[in-house]
Amino acid sequence: MFKAILVSTALVLVSQLAHAQQRQPNCVGPQIILAANQNVSNSLTVKQGTFCNRNMTGGRTQVTDIVAITKPRHGTVTRVGRVGYRYTPARGYTGPDSFDVRYVGYAVDDFGNKAYDVFFGVTTNVTVTP
Repeated sequence: MFKAILVSTALVLVSQLAHAQQRQPNCVGPQIILAANQNVSNSLTVKQGTFCNRNMTGGRTQVTDIVAITKPRHGTVTRVGRVGYRYTPARGYTGPDSFDVRYVGYAVDDFGNKAYDVFFGVTTNVTVTP
């Protein structure tokens, strides 16, 4: 049963990027699929002079916190709510940038009880366009 929870949890935590893209046409990035206790890469394209918000949710995983690990060199990452962030490029900057964040939380079993702690490291490579 524990293996079943681990496998299902590894596949259910997904960012809500499709919905976010409809509201933010200046921010484009693929859907992120996270696996429990794994690090993944992500990419964003952001128009100069705008920003990009990201929020994480999960079906059988409760994300409880987000922590900035490395800051971008050509912009800022600020926390939005409990488990979201906003990337804003530096004024006038175009080109590549990157940063790392870590999501922490826990997986739940079939009864809604905490099964085990999880973390998800996300490296985001950004392209800021004119």
